[in-house]
Amino acid sequence: MRTIHPGIGNTPMEKKTTSIWTSFQDLLKEACEKLTPKQHQVMVWTMLVVFTILVAVSITDIFRNGTMLSEPEHISPLEISEPVSTPNDTVSLKNH
Repeated sequence: MRTIHPGIGNTPMEKKTTSIWTSFQDLLKEACEKLTPKQHQVMVWTMLVVFTILVAVSITDIFRNGTMLSEPEHISPLEISEPVSTPNDTVSLKNH
């Protein structure tokens, strides 16, 4: 089911992107509807295994060879120079 949002998809590029996305959704929906329950179950388990492997590889890659997450660097204070006042300034820096 498509939700229509006012103000979205008015430009030609947004219409084209929306059209491509809708076509992809329709194609994916048709492909999923053609699957038998057994094929659907196999597909879900396959995706679960693949994503689990990808996460495991990513985590091991982070901590490989004793590499730890980087420590935050300390930020050095900025040097702020005093403003140069000119006669045309609208704000006076002097206390009266």
